[in-house]
Amino acid sequence: MTSVPAFDPWRHVVCDDDLVADLLAGTVDAVAEAGGWVHPAARFVIRQGQGSVRCEGIAGEPLLRIPRSALVRIGRVGWSTSSEALEFDAVPSEFSSIETELLVLQAALHNACGKIPWLVSTHPVLAPDFSDDVIDAIRAFRPRFRRRQPSAAGLFWSDRVFRLPVGDDGAVEPVAVPLIDLLDHARDGSTPTWSGTEFSVDIAHAGELGECRLDYGLQRDAIGMAVVYGFVASDSAIAHSAPVSVDVPGFGRVRVQAQGRRRDGTLMPTQVRRSSDGLVASHVTFGAGQTGVLPAGVVAAIANANLRLLDVLLSATTTCSGAAAATIARAAEVQAQVIRASV
Repeated sequence: MTSVPAFDPWRHVVCDDDLVADLLAGTVDAVAEAGGWVHPAARFVIRQGQGSVRCEGIAGEPLLRIPRSALVRIGRVGWSTSSEALEFDAVPSEFSSIETELLVLQAALHNACGKIPWLVSTHPVLAPDFSDDVIDAIRAFRPRFRRRQPSAAGLFWSDRVFRLPVGDDGAVEPVAVPLIDLLDHARDGSTPTWSGTEFSVDIAHAGELGECRLDYGLQRDAIGMAVVYGFVASDSAIAHSAPVSVDVPGFGRVRVQAQGRRRDGTLMPTQVRRSSDGLVASHVTFGAGQTGVLPAGVVAAIANANLRLLDVLLSATTTCSGAAAATIARAAEVQAQVIRASV
């Protein structure tokens, strides 16, 4: 009888730091012990604290399958407000041994990568060097920006969790999905699936060296991705209008409410209604043929109003020299490019 080779987590790990490599290999091993599956050619790469996933497999083939038992119910953990590290007060009593192990491994791995100090210094929501002018200019597009500041841990996990019905009562809650959270974003990346027993993602290549990407979804534009995730989505193909009010000859006062998402975050079709002095649009999305419900002259006026606001935002970022300001500035440039190309 031919024996089956023992699973070797180290074959999947490529790191420039020994401690990070140990913790990442431990994560891979714990997922496998829980019944998870990793494509034989998958490589989890972490260099200078930043992760990615590579796999030379065929596009569309399964890349990762993470069982329900290996999902970490992050929302049940009490996280500290530290700006130096991920710290929690206790392991919830309802956590299994595998969930506990993965909780400890995930916190230790991200701490070894220096994720919290990096997030605090580079993410637009937490960056300490933003002037009031920059904050006000971003609020023109996202009115709730920095109205209520999350803790570093809260922001970190909000960028990484998926909301899934994993509890015994079927209620949806935020969960960390080990290994899959190393996948970077691309507009044409893979879309994960949840079967009720496992969370899985297929191979979708982007860039060079067989890098695999995930589509983070919800049709966010460049400004939205920068504010939510803290990076520039240069491949953005859409741009959502800011809440604006403009006078358009022949139509009167045209107002864009910038409110068009369902409770689960998905984007609804644009709704347009007449008002006493003009038109009210629930939201306007430039790119990908999204503005067809409005006359061309109205779309052009809304586009120009957005471009003026983007000019104000770009000007404001010149007073700040940090990474977060650079992210916002580049996102504003991408946003403007999409708007100009669509009209």
